[in-house]
Amino acid sequence: MAKALFSLSTIMVFVIIIITTKATSISLLAPSSGVNLNLNFDTGTSNILDSVAVDDRTFKKSDATIFSVEIVNRNSIFTLTSKDDDVIRSLASSDTNDQVTASWQFNNNITVTLQFSSSSSSSFIDVTPSVIFPDSTNHGVATFTVSIPVNPQASDTAFFPDSYGEEASATNTYSGTYPSASAAMQHMAISSTTAPGLYIASHDKSGDWKELSYDGSSAFGVKMVPIGATKPVSGWTAEYPVSIAALPKIGESAPLWFLASELYRAFIFAEPAAPWLQQGPIQKRLPTHLQNSHLWLNTGWQCHDVFEDAQGDPATAQKRVEDVVKLWRSLGLNDPVGLHYYEWQQGPDPDPSERYLFDTHYPDYFPGRVSDDGTTVESFAASVLANLGVYTYPYINGRIFDLTCDSYIADNGEEVCVKVPEKMKLFDGENTKLSVPTENYGSGPDFCIANPATEYWQNKLGSTVESLVKDYGASGVYIDQVASASMNLCYDPAHNHTIANGHWWRNGYLEMFNKIHELAPGAPMVTESNSEIYMDMVEGYLPLTAFMKGLASSSGDKVLVPAFSFVYGGFYNAFGAEFYQADFTDVPYLRAKIAAMLVTGTQIGWFSLGGIEDDACGEMGLYDLFMDEGNLDVSQYIVDSANVRSELVDFFLNGRQYPNPVSDPAPEIVKGNKEYHDVMTGTWVSEDGGDVAAVVCNVSGSDKKFTLAFDFATYGWKEGDKYKMETSKKVYVVERGTSHVVEFDVVGSGIEVVRFSLII
Repeated sequence: MAKALFSLSTIMVFVIIIITTKATSISLLAPSSGVNLNLNFDTGTSNILDSVAVDDRTFKKSDATIFSVEIVNRNSIFTLTSKDDDVIRSLASSDTNDQVTASWQFNNNITVTLQFSSSSSSSFIDVTPSVIFPDSTNHGVATFTVSIPVNPQASDTAFFPDSYGEEASATNTYSGTYPSASAAMQHMAISSTTAPGLYIASHDKSGDWKELSYDGSSAFGVKMVPIGATKPVSGWTAEYPVSIAALPKIGESAPLWFLASELYRAFIFAEPAAPWLQQGPIQKRLPTHLQNSHLWLNTGWQCHDVFEDAQGDPATAQKRVEDVVKLWRSLGLNDPVGLHYYEWQQGPDPDPSERYLFDTHYPDYFPGRVSDDGTTVESFAASVLANLGVYTYPYINGRIFDLTCDSYIADNGEEVCVKVPEKMKLFDGENTKLSVPTENYGSGPDFCIANPATEYWQNKLGSTVESLVKDYGASGVYIDQVASASMNLCYDPAHNHTIANGHWWRNGYLEMFNKIHELAPGAPMVTESNSEIYMDMVEGYLPLTAFMKGLASSSGDKVLVPAFSFVYGGFYNAFGAEFYQADFTDVPYLRAKIAAMLVTGTQIGWFSLGGIEDDACGEMGLYDLFMDEGNLDVSQYIVDSANVRSELVDFFLNGRQYPNPVSDPAPEIVKGNKEYHDVMTGTWVSEDGGDVAAVVCNVSGSDKKFTLAFDFATYGWKEGDKYKMETSKKVYVVERGTSHVVEFDVVGSGIEVVRFSLII
């Protein structure tokens, strides 16, 4: 059989075809890294793909499968894998010698193929699966999983796109359903400081459902559900490839998340760019107050949805908000404050005992609560806006439908719900029995998942938002779960979308948000988490899961990395993390949590004012602690951080986050529920690439002297470029190489900013 060798360099492209009798391989030299990627095939091995080699490193795991496919027939579902027995395995190369097709013909005459394709204009080798059936009426594909075998070394690091992104020792496991908080983007990676690595991603610009995984020992996986899954077909080919690329060794100025995200960003922005970029940079869509809301409060979030009843009472909420914001104003805060308003809803019965509680009655909320003194939701929102510059965002849920609420009963809500087959077998149109999957949050009722492609749900959410903005004085609305929960597959033909998977989920939400913005023009919509496909629909992400990890680890555990802000900087806005009463008992740790938000460009806070004790996570109500004079230094640090963020807002709105400079000595660990460094840095590059700003936060409580070595080549600057450096202590112009070492002397809870600007 033929052996084809393809080489691509940044200078020239050439193809050499060598005839051999042993194996078929594709070799690609990735232009972004100069690292050779070789795929070696052998029909004598069950996977046919025998190994993946990156320079002198070979990834091979003989006990891993390279694919697993679930097939449905008229009665049931069964699985075929690359390692099954009684299979005829074969290889073929294309006439143009830029493709290799590996085939598995099973004894039931079903054939599975994986096509491996290279291109002289790409850094990637694309893997595209297909299934061919012996007829067109008796089989369908339910799921298809492509796995890329690896054998991690002890020194390897793995990257996974959970929320902002996370890294850890490659012995950790990862899994996330895209699009959701657990897989906000689609790329994964493995590499180390001593050996090169691999990039593995699903290259899909439609936002379809998939599951990404890494098992910590043998393989990265991408599980697909076809558009029209389980329908009878003669064959199926994936709508997008699983793409792999070579990665160089991890360097001090080139961490794994950065190396992998450079490739993913190149894919996302390549024409035609991903549709969620269609609105362009985020700043033009943000009202001025949201651009400059560097601090956030909420009336009383509590983990596990345990809520204090009084926190949503308009008079109680108004007093708490006024007291805290007046304190911050007295300490030097001048910019707007954002407020999430929970438990504002009353429902039609004015009796307090009949009030609609959190996670009940959705999507029914109105009317809003009225306090004993006559304070209303709308008067509260108007007062804190006019007097204190606080912009209110009431809570609603954008995804779930209470099966016992008035709207569900009156409007035949089941028609709106996502539906799945009662038994997974060949789909037979209206004759397939469907059921409604439900969720329960411990609040009493069961919920179905509302299908966003239905006109009913789009109109229902649109009218709710319109009333909140126009009748209740809301500055914007927080629409929960949209970017946090995963897409739900739906098999209901009455919903007029493709069966199971497809673009309909994203397109349905896009239509819904377009209606919302038409009905409430100028009012920003925000949602939970930061899944990429909703970027053009909302004006703010609440990335709570991102900050459930620290920015450091002394044991190889998962840490937050700013991959999302590198890929999408300038195209999204984010705010908020969870804070607890226990944080106030360790001020350096509390400062570290605040600094983590500042260095990642996230609007700070989302501090809960109300709350009750919850043994699972501790109390989150912080109002009394803010009012305690003993915590005045905490409020001052919060205000100082907000003011620094205000100074750098153009970088956070329009720039992108890059790897940090190397610190000497290395920072120490601050331990609490999570781990951080006692000196944290966030490095941001302006939209045009001509300015760099690094914000440096000393949270230790002790004065620190250290140096930071900036590698300007990382930002695209060249040898001999002239630039200006500015700190709080000095400004000067230098002309030297592509690196610069800056000396710092930062007081115990100080925040320093250093800027570099190219001089043209």
